[in-house]
Amino acid sequence: DITPLRIATTPGELLHDDDQLATIDAIAAALSRSPRAMLVIEGPSGSGRVTACARALATELIVLDLARLAPEELRDALIALRRECLLRDAVPLLANVDQMLGEEQRDLRRLVADLVDGHRGRLIVTSTVAGVDLGSQRAMVRIPWDAPDLDVRRQLWERAVAGIGARIEGDVALLAHRYRVGPGAIQRAVASVQLLHPPGAALHEKDLVLGLRHNIAERLAGLAQRVEVTQSWDDLVIADDIRDLISALIGRVRHSHQVLDQWG
Repeated sequence: DITPLRIATTPGELLHDDDQLATIDAIAAALSRSPRAMLVIEGPSGSGRVTACARALATELIVLDLARLAPEELRDALIALRRECLLRDAVPLLANVDQMLGEEQRDLRRLVADLVDGHRGRLIVTSTVAGVDLGSQRAMVRIPWDAPDLDVRRQLWERAVAGIGARIEGDVALLAHRYRVGPGAIQRAVASVQLLHPPGAALHEKDLVLGLRHNIAERLAGLAQRVEVTQSWDDLVIADDIRDLISALIGRVRHSHQVLDQWG
C-alpha cells in the first residue's frame, strides 16, 4: 500500500494555452539534460502543475502532497516515497512544500531537505510561494507556472460540467474571467456541485462559484472570514446620479472580459 502517495497520470485530452505548452517544453528539456535535475514549479494550487510535469516526463511520476499530511505522518511518507521511486524507477514529486513555512516547521523542512539532498535521481517540487527555501544544498531550477488563459478556463468549465451530464446556465466566460483557476480546482468544484444537484441539472454560475468556495474554505481558515451580504440595492440610500455611476462601474467590471478578451 503506497498511500498517501499517488501516481500522476496524464488525461487523454489536455487543454493548455500557448504559454503553458512552452513551459511544459521547458520542463521536459530541463529534466532531460541531467539525471540529477531538480525543478521547483512555482504557481497557484489547482492550476495543473502536477499534470504539466506528468506530460513533460516520459517516465512514471509519484506524488506526495505535503498539504494532505499531518506532521507526524511526514517521516513515514518520505520513506515510502523513496522506496516506491526506487522500486518503480520513477521520479518523485513533492507537492506544496510551502505548507511547511514558518519557524515551527523547521524540523519538518529538515526531513524534506534530507530526502532532496539524498535522492540521486531527478526530482520535482511544487510550491504556491515563489522562492521558498527548502534548506537544501542541491542545485535547482525554478520554473514559474500560471493558470490557463481565459479561453482555456472557459473550455475547462464547459468540459467538466458536461462530464457530469449537466449544463451551464449563464455566462461561463464571466465565470472563467472572475476565477483564475486551473483544471484541478475546476474538477473539484464541479465534483462538489454534483453532490448537491441531480444529474442533468442546469447549473447557474452561482452554483459553480459555491463549488469553488467549498474547496477553498479550509485554506482560508484562520486567515479570513467570509462576510455574507444580507442587504440589497434597495437598502442603499444614495442620490440617483451616484447610483448610476456605481451601476456603470459595476457594468465595466462585469463585462470587461467581453471588451478585452472577445472584442480586443
